[in-house]
Amino acid sequence: MDTKVKKLAKTYNMQTHKAKELFTRIEDHLPRNYTKEILERYQNNHGKEIKEQYVKDVKRLKRKDPIVLNLILEFAAESEEAMNSILEKCEN
Repeated sequence: MDTKVKKLAKTYNMQTHKAKELFTRIEDHLPRNYTKEILERYQNNHGKEIKEQYVKDVKRLKRKDPIVLNLILEFAAESEEAMNSILEKCEN
C-alpha cells in the first residue's frame, strides 16, 4: 500500500497523508462494478467516451487523468455515505 500511496502522491503532486486518505477511500469504498458508472459519468459530463481499461488504468495509477480520478473518488465517497447511512439505520 505504501508504494501505491507514494506513487499517487508523486503522480498528482500531493502530500503523502492526503494521498493515503484518498487511496484508503478508493480501496475501502469503491464498488467492484465501478467502471460502468465512471464511464457513464464521464460521457454525461464531457460528451466523450473513454474505454473501461482507461478507467482501470487511472485507478491503478498506470495513467494520469485527474478528471477520471475525481470521478472515481466521488463515486467512492457516495458509496461510503450510502454504507454509513445503512449502518446508521441498523443502529436505530
